[in-house]
Formats: sequence, structure tokens, C-alpha cells
Amino acid sequence: MAISFIYTRCTNPNKCARVSHTMAGLRAEAEKAGLAGKVRLLLVSYDPEFDTPAILKDYGAKHGVRCDDSLMLLRPDPTQKMKLFDHLDVAVNFNSSGVNIHGIQLYLFDKQGRLARIDRTLKRIGQTCNQLQIILQFLCGGHAFVRVLRNQADT
Repeated sequence: MAISFIYTRCTNPNKCARVSHTMAGLRAEAEKAGLAGKVRLLLVSYDPEFDTPAILKDYGAKHGVRCDDSLMLLRPDPTQKMKLFDHLDVAVNFNSSGVNIHGIQLYLFDKQGRLARIDRTLKRIGQTCNQLQIILQFLCGGHAFVRVLRNQADT
């Protein structure tokens, strides 16, 4: 599973819009690689107070995010969002009007829900897809891939 974060009022084209397009592209790459049923991609809103399901649906359509079981746009419970963000050490800050600064991050989890990797730059779609393929191969029994994942985490 891969999780990244967006909010629909983000005005920086190199942040949330880029993340959304990257995840849509990653979904396409996963489908081409035959991984569609094995990978779940989640885009979670930083701003659930504003980002209603209808707003997220419109945002997804605008940014090429085709939602189904493989790729979902989600909003956490507004009263619980800080617990999620703190638990994952999500790079986001708020002021009285909402999100005022945030980073770009991608979290990769194995099928047991263990954090396998954090990428805080969202490099090219192909690199991210390769990371997901390595994790899937590891989950299918390829223990030699543990060393590869550890080496990639250090870069």
C-alpha cells in the first residue's frame, strides 16, 4: 500500500497537483506491470474539514485520479487527523485558516501494515513503481530483497 497526502485548495502546482498526477501515473504503471490487484494507492486529505467527498471527487476528476479499489481519495475524521499525521510524522502545519505549509511524502507499507519506506520527494513514477515491485517480491518470499530495500532507504 502506498499513501500520500494532498488538499484541494493547494495552490502550488509542484505539490498536491504533482502528487495527484504522480499517483494517477503510478496506478497506470502498476496496471501495466500487472500489479493492479496487488497494490493499493491512497491519497489522503490534509484538510478534511474542507475536502468533502464531493470536493474530492471533483478534484480527482480534474487531476486524472480515477478512483476505485486500487486508488482512493480519502479524508480522515477531522477530530482524529492530527493523531494520524503525528503517528506518521507527516510534514504539515496549520494556521487559523487551515493548511499553511506542507511537504511531499509517500509512505509504502507491506501487506502486514508495516512501514517499509518513506519517500519525501516523490521521484519519478518509474522509481516508485520499482520500489513497490521490490516490496511485492519481498512479500512473495524473496528475502534477498530486504537488503535492497534497506540500501534504497539510505539514499
